[in-house]
Amino acid sequence: MTKTTATRPSFSPLTRRQFYARLRREGFAKSPMQMTRAGVTYTKGTGRDMVSVTIPKDHSHTAMVFGQGLPLTGVMYDTSEGRRAPFGRGFDPASLNMPCFLWVVLALAGGHITEK
Repeated sequence: MTKTTATRPSFSPLTRRQFYARLRREGFAKSPMQMTRAGVTYTKGTGRDMVSVTIPKDHSHTAMVFGQGLPLTGVMYDTSEGRRAPFGRGFDPASLNMPCFLWVVLALAGGHITEK
């Protein structure tokens, strides 16, 4: 059995606009090649060091986070409020002391969430 831990402190919930501003503050830029028409992709770095974050336009309970240097990558889901993760990895923001799933995505993209 694995335990997921986070090293980012908790803050107030984020809006999508605040989330994208925080991504830009951490060095991400909107990708010239969007991974999907139904989502927004931000990238940081190039080549093997590139980290990619895609959030669907409809909702903010799913994210795709990919990068070789990250401890956890793949499709991530918010499992709070009884939501289920059909595939990928599920996270409950409350169990990580975070107010919303967008904070979880920021922590994942920064490599602050690891499995122990």
